[in-house]
Amino acid sequence: MKATITAKNQIIKDTRGRLAISTLSEHFPTKRFFIIDHVPIGESRGNHAHKTCTQILYCTAGSIDVLLDNGINKQLIQLDCESEALVIPPGIWNHLKFTQSDSQLLVLSDEDFSEAEYIRDYQVFLEWINK
Repeated sequence: MKATITAKNQIIKDTRGRLAISTLSEHFPTKRFFIIDHVPIGESRGNHAHKTCTQILYCTAGSIDVLLDNGINKQLIQLDCESEALVIPPGIWNHLKFTQSDSQLLVLSDEDFSEAEYIRDYQVFLEWINK
């Protein structure tokens, strides 16, 4: 599996709340970011792969199960607000399942949005990955 976990995040907690700190490599040029939240428990997001885009996923609240699939192997990773960030390179199918009502996911992307860059059909993904 090509997906990797980034360096451990630093979590600082006190009576004022929680501060989560993560340092991105200067080699990851963030072009855009987005937040996914208010997803009902058990609902899923993702269900696609990227042809050229790399993304970093960071769970800022709740818990999210991330199923990764490279066309041969599958790996389930559970993200929560204490987890490390997850780097998903191009060519990995991802399926996100939100397991708590307050779950929130921050996604950093190294490319601007382009619908043509997405693969949204799993059979098309398998054909593309096997070329």
